[in-house]
Amino acid sequence: MHRSFALAADSFCLTYAEQYRRDLTDLYKADRQSGINSSWYDYKYRMATEHKDGLNGYLCYLIHKVKYEGGAREYREEQCLNFDTETGELVKLEDVLPPASLALLPSLLTEELLKTYGCRNRKELQDKGILRLTDIYIPLNYELGKEGITFIYNADEIAAYEVGAIRLTLPYSRLETHTK
Repeated sequence: MHRSFALAADSFCLTYAEQYRRDLTDLYKADRQSGINSSWYDYKYRMATEHKDGLNGYLCYLIHKVKYEGGAREYREEQCLNFDTETGELVKLEDVLPPASLALLPSLLTEELLKTYGCRNRKELQDKGILRLTDIYIPLNYELGKEGITFIYNADEIAAYEVGAIRLTLPYSRLETHTK
């Protein structure tokens, strides 16, 4: 198992480096010949992982990525995958919540968002750079924690980049009539 992770990491690094070389070598050479020395070519990609025990013995596997590919700023992203430790299968939200409960999630997430940012309505959220270009939705990125489900929205998903990542936790006590 450990060997397959190492091979996957090596494959990712080699593919990423090859794509960089293919896409930017000619531009870099042209800039150097013109006397342009730019930090724009200083790419970086960092990834760290952690795991936590979650609901019903599930394993929450969190991936933290930091990527900079030129431009004004780096991009940070968090992704969570939830696994059933007995079967090794990826756990989907539908495995935990019945279909009727899924329909209630957008309103519960909106309530939590309003509470988190101290707002009374959508207009106040929009004034803070949140939900300007999209409505709330159920992301595929969530952590099935021991005490509740944390829905993860990375920067630029439901809010301006400057707001950063938004993590909304709905305690199971609020969902207890809605969980399987």
